[in-house]
Amino acid sequence: MITTRYERRYPRSSRASGRSRVFALWRRDGSAATGEPRAIIRAMAVPRISKEDLSAKLEGDTPPVLIDVRLKYPYEHSTVSLPGSVRLEPPDFDVSSVPHDREVVVYDSDPEEIISSRVTAQLIRAGCQASALAGGIADWVTAKLPTEAKEAPKQKPPVAGALKG
Repeated sequence: MITTRYERRYPRSSRASGRSRVFALWRRDGSAATGEPRAIIRAMAVPRISKEDLSAKLEGDTPPVLIDVRLKYPYEHSTVSLPGSVRLEPPDFDVSSVPHDREVVVYDSDPEEIISSRVTAQLIRAGCQASALAGGIADWVTAKLPTEAKEAPKQKPPVAGALKG
């Protein structure tokens, strides 16, 4: 049985060369489970909700609290977010600010839900009823489900004559 405590051990040769992306997760009994990082992270036991189920819940009487945990660059350069979502910056955030009496759905920009899975696990440990959005905001936008517009940084207009040598 794999417990929630994992330890990454990279082979010595991969530290120097950086070529090997395979690592080992060690179980408490000492046996190893190897594989690609994303495949193992995706296998973590975190509840996920599909975009269709979330869309139906948002139209219900008590919609879930949506938490946006995209990394800094994808968040700042995006012009959309899920309707009514609250921004929390991973990895350090105040768990006490998340309501414990309502369902919580966490999403990020990665289709593999890497960040949202970790945050969901933290929220579950804190006593929240949390799940990660399967496919993240990328699948939500691709399905043309409702979004809210948000400000993204705008490029400054070029100064006249600045590019001349």
